[in-house]
Amino acid sequence: MIESGKTELDHRYLTFILADQLYGTPVTQVTEIHQLIDITRVPKVPDFIRGVINLRGKVIPVVDLRSKFGTTVTPTTKQTSIIVVESESGQIGAIVDSVQSVLEFSSAEIESPPVFENSQDQQPCFGVGKIEDAIVILVNLSQTLSGANLSAKVNMTPAELLGH
Repeated sequence: MIESGKTELDHRYLTFILADQLYGTPVTQVTEIHQLIDITRVPKVPDFIRGVINLRGKVIPVVDLRSKFGTTVTPTTKQTSIIVVESESGQIGAIVDSVQSVLEFSSAEIESPPVFENSQDQQPCFGVGKIEDAIVILVNLSQTLSGANLSAKVNMTPAELLGH
C-alpha cells in the first residue's frame, strides 16, 4: 500500500557505486544519466566542482561526488557516469563510479541514518536501505548538490563561470 500523497516512484531509488559503497537517490530527482564526457575546468571553484559540461546547448555544473563526500578518489573507467539531477539551482551533474539499477524500498526497509559526534558538515545521508546483506546509503542528491557551498557557483551565468 502506498502512503497518502506518495506515488510508487517515491519509493524507488537509482543506485550507484562510489568508492566501493552502494548509494541510492530518489529516481524522481534524476533527469538523465550519461557516460563521462569532456568536462571544462572552471577556475576559482572548490575542488569538488569538476567543471561544466555542454548538454544539448545547456551549461551544467558537474560535481565529483567522491571528492564532495571525502571518499577515496578512484581512476575513471568506462563505467564512470554522470547522473544529472534537478535541484533548486537548476540541473547539476554528479560523477559516480558506476550506475547500478533501480531498487524499490518500502518505508519499513529504510532506517534513519546513524548520528555521528563531531560531524562538521550536514550529512548527505537521509536513510539507510537494507537489501539482503547489503546496505544502501540513501542520499538526496538534489539537496546535497544545491547546498550553500555550491549554490553561489551554480547560480553564476556561463560567462561568469568561465571568467568572461
